[in-house]
Amino acid sequence: MKEMILISYGIKEFDGRLNEIIKSIEKNYTLKMICLTNSNVAQSDNHEYIYVNKRKYLSMKLYLEFFIKSIINIYKIGNKKKERLIFIDNFYAAPVGFVAKILFRRVKIVQDCRELYFSEDMPKLGKVFCLFEKMLLKKSVLVFCANKYRSQIMKEKFQLDFFPEVYDNIRLLEYHPETDMDFLEKNINLFFNMNGI
Repeated sequence: MKEMILISYGIKEFDGRLNEIIKSIEKNYTLKMICLTNSNVAQSDNHEYIYVNKRKYLSMKLYLEFFIKSIINIYKIGNKKKERLIFIDNFYAAPVGFVAKILFRRVKIVQDCRELYFSEDMPKLGKVFCLFEKMLLKKSVLVFCANKYRSQIMKEKFQLDFFPEVYDNIRLLEYHPETDMDFLEKNINLFFNMNGI
C-alpha cells in the first residue's frame, strides 16, 4: 500500500474535516500524520502530535514548532528513493508544502483549500499564508475545495488550468437520523480514488 503524509495545522479533536481526511487516507494509504492536539495522545512512529495545551493557536512559537517538525519529517521521507505523497491540509500548512516541493523533487502534493481566503481580505501575516497557498496550487497534483462555487472562483481567481475537485463539508449530516450513511461512506472512499494518485 502506498504511503501518504498528512500535514495539518488543525487541532484533531475539534476539526471534523481533518478527521474525514484521516479516515479517507487510511482507507487508501498507509498514513503518517503531523497535526495539533489538545489531548495527551501518545506519539507513535506514524503520528507526531504537537501539543497546544495553553499556548495560543496562532502564536509564532507554536507555528515554528509545527513548521520545523513538519520539514524534519518530510526530510526523512524525502531522502528515500521511492516517491511520496504529502497531503497539505489548510492554508497554515501551505508554507510547509511549498518548501517541501522546492527541497524534495520526489514529493507529490495534494492540497485542501478548505478556507479559501483571499490576500486582499487578510491582515499582514494572513497575506503571507495566502501567497504560499496560491503558489502551492500550481505545484499540486490534486487540489480540493469545499464546494462547486469555490471551485469555480478558484479557477478564475488564480488562473488555474483545472477546476479544483469538490469534497463537500457534509460531516454534520452524520448526526441526523435520516442521513444516508452509505452515501457518506462512498464520499470518503472516493476522496482519493478519482485521479488514481
